[in-house]
Amino acid sequence: AIGGSVNFVIRRAPEEFQSRADLQGGYNNLSNSLGDYKLSGMASNRFFNSKLGVLATGTVHRADRGRDMFDVDYRPEGIDEETQELQLEVIQLQLIDQLETRERYTASLALDYKIGTYSEIRTNSFFSQTNRDILARRKDYSPSFGEVQYHLNDTERELTLWSNMISGSHLLGPVEAKWILSQASTQNLMPFSTSLNFEERAPFTGDLVTDSGPFPLPLAAKNNLDQTFLQGGGNKSENRSVERDLSASLDLKVPFNLSRQVGGYLKFGGKHSDKLRRFRAKRFIRPNSTGFLLLRDNPGKYTLYNGSPTVANFIDDDFDPGDFMDGRFDFNATLLADAARDIYETYADSLAISTRFAVLNDYDAGEILSAGYVMTRLNIGHRIMLIGGVRYERTKNDYEARFTSTISGQFGEGGQVADTTGGQTYGEWLPMVHLKVNLTEQLSLRLAATRTLARPLYRNLSPGGRINFGGFRGSITRGNPDLKHTTAWNYDASLAFYTGRIGLISVSGFYKRLKNIDYRAGLVVNDPESKYFGFDLDTPRNAEGTTTVYGFEAEVQTNLRFLPSPLDGIIINANYARTFGETVFPFLRIETGPPPLYRQTFISTERTGPLPGQSDHIANVSLGYEKGGFSGRISLIYQSAFLDDVGTVPERDSFFDDFTRFDAIITQRIFRNATVYVNGSNITGLTERSLQGGRSIFIEDEEDYGSTYSFGFRYLFE
Repeated sequence: AIGGSVNFVIRRAPEEFQSRADLQGGYNNLSNSLGDYKLSGMASNRFFNSKLGVLATGTVHRADRGRDMFDVDYRPEGIDEETQELQLEVIQLQLIDQLETRERYTASLALDYKIGTYSEIRTNSFFSQTNRDILARRKDYSPSFGEVQYHLNDTERELTLWSNMISGSHLLGPVEAKWILSQASTQNLMPFSTSLNFEERAPFTGDLVTDSGPFPLPLAAKNNLDQTFLQGGGNKSENRSVERDLSASLDLKVPFNLSRQVGGYLKFGGKHSDKLRRFRAKRFIRPNSTGFLLLRDNPGKYTLYNGSPTVANFIDDDFDPGDFMDGRFDFNATLLADAARDIYETYADSLAISTRFAVLNDYDAGEILSAGYVMTRLNIGHRIMLIGGVRYERTKNDYEARFTSTISGQFGEGGQVADTTGGQTYGEWLPMVHLKVNLTEQLSLRLAATRTLARPLYRNLSPGGRINFGGFRGSITRGNPDLKHTTAWNYDASLAFYTGRIGLISVSGFYKRLKNIDYRAGLVVNDPESKYFGFDLDTPRNAEGTTTVYGFEAEVQTNLRFLPSPLDGIIINANYARTFGETVFPFLRIETGPPPLYRQTFISTERTGPLPGQSDHIANVSLGYEKGGFSGRISLIYQSAFLDDVGTVPERDSFFDDFTRFDAIITQRIFRNATVYVNGSNITGLTERSLQGGRSIFIEDEEDYGSTYSFGFRYLFE
């Protein structure tokens, strides 16, 4: 959905006292652990002759969210003489084993109070805190730099959310009025992160192959631990992101009747919201190297190479990475889990310098949105319903960030960091019309035409950026404060058939025309007069022209209760969406001039491609059985590949690979108020994968989260 939204209504407390308790345990097959658990409860009641309702909930949840993954970076190597296709060369391969524990605490309190017969005030408060402990062991193969590196990262993260809302609904004569005041604040902290880094130079044998994907690379590694030395670590990084959102809205609804056959209502209102997001980062480094301090305080303790302790002093012989990425890589020489934190805590007092490189990520973003609308609904007899209206939205954005092209030195002490600002103000008229026709008691036709919008992400609008003169040919990374919002005309039609005996069967078609879709693009600076000519440019941008998307969707929701027992417990839910579409991207053709200069020329042109983020095929199927207190379902979701990142040429496009995932749930009522259940997520152990180079040439990255299972007990108190 382009510009869609979902409105949730918090349930009211029922008339009689209710409470519920859930106790849940879990198993994660990737880490082979039974440490997951979840405790949750709910209680509700009504007081003062049922005028006041109170509903409270709480949850304590611990989950293992570890993963295994590998990530590959490529660069163009040349053109294949036979196929004329661009060949890619591996410049870096990262193998990552990440352990992560998440602990989450939530609480909510909802109150509703009836004022007379036709008025009500409601409040809702919600609190959530998530703590994440992350330990990542990483091994990097970098053939272009002739290095193999070992990394250990120890990180803590905290996410806190607090929201409050008060709303009212009142009947003032014939006018129904609803209003909402809300406040939400989020704080995302990384209070602590430290690392250890080791490096092996001249680490490859003569059998090194870089043009056949990532898998041959580790086979050519020497893995000489006695010549892999401490490069640095024990420093500290921290960052803080804060966001707050204030909003107010008012809706007024006036019913009317034009005749006995024609009636409906007129509705109008508005909303105002004010959002602010702020991000700050810091990184502390000690003047003396970590290796110097370790050798000074522990003479004779470590084996050395190149005057520094070797990685052999920090190997965890008891750590078992398991069947890392299905055995396709040998993840060897894993570092001691506490090594980075122990060194940091030992020498924390010597952290004296905060580097200026961290401030390049700082930004402030503000967004003020004001909107008003008017709409009407007409019921013509009992067969036709017509809804029409228009909304106007005005958006004002302001951004402040940091930019540099000259910062240098170990601590960023050289060069200048400048503040840079940007912003936009724009308005959009968003009309819509919906028509529903009940062709029969069971068959209905729906038609709709709507204009919608979608705004770019904060980070893409940030004017900050950085110019790096190192690497293959220099690079520039920056935001785009001039990035436009996406607008779309959407045309939809659906035919639905429903009976209580069979269920729901529907077929829908859609057609969308979008302007200014935004995507992250890998480009090259092609202005010969620019001192950055030929630099890689990573920036968000808008697609040229109009993007069209069209397709259809079919859905079935049915139970087979009309069949004889035991088949009457079967439940089937299925939907399938087929999408077509394309958009226009910039295309950079690189031509190399004749000798002796061989000067490269970058020629800008255009090419068509699929819509970023849009799968051609999406299918969901759920097969279940319910009878006699038993309920079981197994579900399947299939999603075809979609374009993720747009490259300078089609062969450098990145695609998120297609996948098929299975989940399952089984519940059994053991007596009237008690239920036991088992959930299985990703039960076939699907891995998520991205591809580069015409969708199928090489794997860009792959992540394995394993499968998880939870088992629980639920009791309803009455």
